[in-house]
Amino acid sequence: MSQNGKRIMSEKYFEKDPFLGPLTSNNNSVTCCLETEKQKPIHCTGILLPSSASLLSSLLSSLSSSSVSLVLGLSLTLLGFVTFIVSPQLESALTHLVQTWTALAGGPMLAAWLTPPIVPILKVYLFNITNPSQVLNGLDPVTEDIGPYVYSATHIRRIIEITESGEDLQFRNKVVYEFLPELSVGPETDSITVLNMVMMTAFNKVKSQPSFVKSGVILPLLQTMGRSEPMLNLTVQQFLFGYEEELACLGQIMDSPETEQEAGEEDFWNDDEDDFFSRRRKRRSVPDYRDPETGRCMWGVLRDLNNTEHETVRIHTGQTDFRTKGTIVDMDGKTSFGAWKPECDSFQGSTEPSTLPAMLGSSLSVLVPVMCRTLELTASHTHDIEGIPVTRYTAHPEALAQSPCFCPHNSTDPDSCLPSGYLDLGPCYPDISPPLAVSFPHGIHSPPNSLLTHPPRPQASEHSMYFDINTQLGVPLAARVSFQLSAILKPDSSFPLLSSISSTRLVPLFWASEGFTEPSSWMLSHTRMALALPSAASLGAAGSLLGLGLTCLLLCWWRREGRGQRGEEMMIK
Repeated sequence: MSQNGKRIMSEKYFEKDPFLGPLTSNNNSVTCCLETEKQKPIHCTGILLPSSASLLSSLLSSLSSSSVSLVLGLSLTLLGFVTFIVSPQLESALTHLVQTWTALAGGPMLAAWLTPPIVPILKVYLFNITNPSQVLNGLDPVTEDIGPYVYSATHIRRIIEITESGEDLQFRNKVVYEFLPELSVGPETDSITVLNMVMMTAFNKVKSQPSFVKSGVILPLLQTMGRSEPMLNLTVQQFLFGYEEELACLGQIMDSPETEQEAGEEDFWNDDEDDFFSRRRKRRSVPDYRDPETGRCMWGVLRDLNNTEHETVRIHTGQTDFRTKGTIVDMDGKTSFGAWKPECDSFQGSTEPSTLPAMLGSSLSVLVPVMCRTLELTASHTHDIEGIPVTRYTAHPEALAQSPCFCPHNSTDPDSCLPSGYLDLGPCYPDISPPLAVSFPHGIHSPPNSLLTHPPRPQASEHSMYFDINTQLGVPLAARVSFQLSAILKPDSSFPLLSSISSTRLVPLFWASEGFTEPSSWMLSHTRMALALPSAASLGAAGSLLGLGLTCLLLCWWRREGRGQRGEEMMIK
């Protein structure tokens, strides 16, 4: 065959091979040629042919990257579908993880509990006596409730100790009240007429003494030391947070270190060995009403609650089990109040209302210190707050029902049991013996009774106690704790005012509610984020895997299409 014929055949051969084209290699390219019998190259003008090594490397590289994209794309797509199918289980696992983060084990949750992101509001309504002169003649007080007088209630908690395991912590709480005139019905200088509760408490403290001792010795002494009038004209600020009354510090003088029992020494409730309550208990300390700066004795119904630390409470942090967060272990080393019968006296196992656990059930028992007992709250209904689902827990209607369990002296004093809905606080503070009864405002959930001097007008929207809680996280988005204090007046011929009444009377002093009706923006944003995280993470993982898989498959298809298109172009050339 002639040289021209070989050249033509070679040119046709090169045109049909899709791997041969105008490609160059920096290191191994050679001139396209045909070998003659003398092994001399014949140049093909304008066309370069890669060497065999370069050609193989290019082919393997092309096939390798294409195969990896295909395998990776199929794997990620399959994994994405599997993740989507199991997303409910994955979401449940992530929800459990978020719930474990609600424990008081450090971080933002503990910081938010120590310094809450919202400041509750205290609203106080006072019962003003409008017929003081007639009351002295034996008529029932006619009262009108005036309010609200509104205060911010800043809660400050201080950790005393955290166990090495982190499972328990001890803390103390104090509340700082600050008057908010713009939200109040009037200034704190508004004048009201109220019972002289310091004198009434002193009368109640010595009620068991002989009549001649009470009228001939005790009464003159009390009138000399304190204000002698059974009713006082005070300002709102004085009645709530303090006015000078030396008689209020008489208990501290009587319980001085020289006469007081040694700390930890125990005494008996009474001398009746057959009485159920002839059991030992620790004495409660008398509040210190002496102002450390001025030395004056100042008394007010809320003075001992303002800017004062009280009991040391030990609770579970929820670190080992988030469902136990807030469970009370003890208070000042005790597990009961020492005021009621054992079956209703213990508060161990109840919940500290400032830190609720996740996954709440249909009811919970909370400690209410102002009532000196625990209360059962039950779920009533569900609703939304700013799009967040919450369950409303309200005090059970029978929570303050009359019960022999809360009448410790019923065997010796049948009249000590108050009507259903009212609880005598005397046994809870035996060293003070205040003639006070606690109830829900306006006796809501209480049947009518003849002891009341003020006709109750209960309204659930204003007087009920409730917590709106997102049960998944245990976060309260609204709360209101309401209570009322009333004076218990019992006939006693030795003392003024009490000598003019013929039967036990319940005279309302004030009612108050503390809480917040809507959450702060911080609470909303963090609650929404915590609720959305499990679903977003599980579906996001599935979507991301599917997206990556499909991207790899599209890349593989694009590269194959690109190679085919380039091959066709070369064949045409």
